[in-house]
Amino acid sequence: MFLRAFSVFTLMEAAAYAVTLPTLTGTANLARDVPPDPVSKYTTQWFLDNVCSPPDVPGACLFYTKGLSVQAQKFAATPNSFLKTIWEMWENYLYNDNKDDLNNPLRAIMADDEDRYEYFSNMSRAMAAMCDYLASVMVRDEDFPEVRPDGIWGQVEFEQLKRDDGEKRVDVITVINTDGTQEADYWVRPGERKRSANVSVIPRQVECGTTAEVAGHFDVGGRSPVDW
Repeated sequence: MFLRAFSVFTLMEAAAYAVTLPTLTGTANLARDVPPDPVSKYTTQWFLDNVCSPPDVPGACLFYTKGLSVQAQKFAATPNSFLKTIWEMWENYLYNDNKDDLNNPLRAIMADDEDRYEYFSNMSRAMAAMCDYLASVMVRDEDFPEVRPDGIWGQVEFEQLKRDDGEKRVDVITVINTDGTQEADYWVRPGERKRSANVSVIPRQVECGTTAEVAGHFDVGGRSPVDW
């Protein structure tokens, strides 16, 4: 009886201690809902300041047009690839499109089509600003070598890549098909000749980013589509 009473008392005391501990120490209550962030927080500069795994060699940036989020991510993730897409560059939580998760600070952004487009436009512009020397854009096999001029690629990424007022500058953009077996020049900076980037094939360990499955959420047929 004594041991039973002691056990009950101990459990009650432990429970009370667990409840009061966050208050005493100032530790945040992990069960509390996270306030939703406004899209205005996630500017292009914010993404530049918070990049987790930037494109670290010339020619590493791989962009793509509508419908190819999964294909581009898988292509970049092949063994010994030095390529990176938008899906490898930031912390995993920044790709969370779960609109019902009260601990997801992006839930309001992901639930709104215009906010979601602005969010990924800013992320994409930040990626383009970090590219150096050469960049590639993947298109559907039936479209090669033509590249659609609309969507985030045409309206945001391409426009940023053509600029020459940043720390990095892209002089050549190539277009590739979905398996990389076809390649053609798409754009060359006026006054520049196409040069070999002489990029080594560098094995990499992805510490940032997300999966092809999640990338698919944000494309045609996904639950949070974006007009790439």
